Amino acid sequence: MSQVRAGVLLFSKNYDNEGTKLIQYFNFGASIEVIAVTDMHAQKTYLYYTNGTMVGGKPIQSNTTIALFYSEQTSLFTLYRTLGSECQKLVFGR
Repeated sequence: MSQVRAGVLLFSKNYDNEGTKLIQYFNFGASIEVIAVTDMHAQKTYLYYTNGTMVGGKPIQSNTTIALFYSEQTSLFTLYRTLGSECQKLVFGR
């Protein structure tokens, strides 16, 4: 799967399956942009900076799209996800 902006390839990633992937883009200003790729088959969300580096170093368990916020004051991300029938809040640094 490739991520493209204005016709320029940002990065490309391979995944273990051909299942549906949900793509979300988050722009928090201050040069902090995140692309979320949710693999519906594996029930994981991968968060990437626009250079392809994974945020946090590992995927997050999730079975649908996420909500992601960033605080410049604390340099922390707040992520809301669903897992099964639960909604969970995760807070983590850059």
